Formats: sequence, C-alpha cells, structure tokens
Amino acid sequence: ASFTKDARALAHNGYVYLAGGVGTGGFAQNSVGYSRINADGTLAGWNFTSSMTVARSGFALGVCNGYLVAASGPYANTEMAPIGSSGELGPWRTDQLSEPEGRSDCGSAWFNNRLYITGGDYAGAPQKTVEYAAMQAAGPLGNYLTSPTSLVNRMNHGAIAWNGYLYVIGGHTDVANALLTASVNYTSINP
Repeated sequence: ASFTKDARALAHNGYVYLAGGVGTGGFAQNSVGYSRINADGTLAGWNFTSSMTVARSGFALGVCNGYLVAASGPYANTEMAPIGSSGELGPWRTDQLSEPEGRSDCGSAWFNNRLYITGGDYAGAPQKTVEYAAMQAAGPLGNYLTSPTSLVNRMNHGAIAWNGYLYVIGGHTDVANALLTASVNYTSINP
C-alpha cells in the first residue's frame, strides 16, 4: 500500500487496514489496503480492496457491526463497507444521513456502537464540539447529534473512548498548525 499523510489505519479481527490519505501529487485518495497480521506480528503483504466512494484524508475510520466505516474528512457524509471473512471489503455505500459539519483533521472514537467525531477543521477554523451517531443493527448510522463540550478548539489530535469516558488529546489549536496543545480533555459518555 502506498499512502502518505493523513491516512487512517486500524486493526480488526487479525487484519490491518489502511485507508485514504494524501498521496503523490498532494491529492486525497480513496484507496483501501489490508494485510493479514501473522502470529509473529509481521504483515502478510498488502492487498487492495474496494475503494471508498470519495477520496478522504484526515477523517474518522472505525469498525462497527461488521462494517468498516469512514466519516468526515472533510465531507459531511458517512460511508461503510461490509468486512468479509478473509479481510476483504464488500462494496461501499454512502449513508443517507449527513453529519452536521464535514470536518478534516478530526479525531474519532467508538463506544457502545456510537461514532464520536471530535474537533477538527471546519470552514477554516478548529472546532471544539463533538458529533456523534449510533450504528443501527442493520448497518447504517442513526441521526447525527452535536454535543457542546468544554473541549479546547483543536485539530490533528487524538481521541479515544474508554470505560464510559471520551478523551481528546493534544493537537493544534489553529489552522496554520503553529499552536500546539498538550492538554487532555475528557467527558463522560452517556449510554
């Protein structure tokens, strides 16, 4: 797989996935590569699978209910592809429900079948709100909601969910990527 800046990666069920990012020439990519993780930790070699419907960089990527899910970055939509037993992806489909704001350079986390998109760049400014939606049993996400938070405006940051809490860590507080923050904010997640 040949991806560079702002690609997203995750491991699921013995496979690693690498999606999107900015490739040669500075253009966002829609490619998705995957590799089986061997017992000794090495990778078996990269394969390409179904491409996302739009090119994305700096987006949210996760796995829920047997689907690889991509959201935002900077599109205000969500798409998902079923994961096959050998790691390959089925066809991507775009969810009919849109996010309130398409954000690039956002953080994301999953908790209790909910996707949380934190901060990011929207309309040239770092954000501090959290958008979230629940994954339905049949696959699509429910309506996105926006939650006001006490987060610091930030982008290019990390986000994790653990034990009922959402953590937002580090990042930039300006779109020029000059002002860094080492702060960690957290809030409880309502079930």
